[in-house]
Amino acid sequence: MILSAQNLKKSFEDRELFSEVSLCVSEGKKIAIVGPSGSGKTTLLNILGLLETPDEGILEIEGLKVHTNCHKIRNQKMGFVFQFHYLNSDLTVFENLELPRLIKGEPFSRQEALDLLKNVQLEEKIDTPTKFLSGGQKQRVAFARSLVNNPKILFADEPTGQLDQNLASEMMELFLKLPQAVVLVTHDRQFAAKMQERYELINHRLVAW
Repeated sequence: MILSAQNLKKSFEDRELFSEVSLCVSEGKKIAIVGPSGSGKTTLLNILGLLETPDEGILEIEGLKVHTNCHKIRNQKMGFVFQFHYLNSDLTVFENLELPRLIKGEPFSRQEALDLLKNVQLEEKIDTPTKFLSGGQKQRVAFARSLVNNPKILFADEPTGQLDQNLASEMMELFLKLPQAVVLVTHDRQFAAKMQERYELINHRLVAW
């Protein structure tokens, strides 16, 4: 088991977002979470990805309770793709891909970058500043960047939200082909239906559908 969440609860000011949320993610499993706007989907994803702290509940990564060293765990075992690509527009594609490895304190070769870019058909853009890329290309670079440290699990928050239908379909196929586990938040139930497990966050609870 890569990730186990038990009885998570989170409130914002006086409003409860969710409670009694439990989820297990095994190796290679593809999971989708849908739900109404404002239901707390992104907050839940951030908690699972150790970007936020729950009010209550237990999180375990590969059988170990998570209390400290969250940054280290995130960088070693997790990858993230967001609705907005969050690339540094003044850096080249290679330099953007290199950043997670620099944070980790390890070298990153051009060949590693080319191997990742080949999967998203952007090898020829390796030395291009990302400000010159299209929106779809930027999102594919962000997808490649999320895999630089070979994570065990990938978290994706509305990764197709800024893409047209064709590009969105291509992005979803990339997620489905990954050997890594994926937890995906999306508003698109059609895309969610392609995942192996599907949940809806509604009325403060996470329910299978």
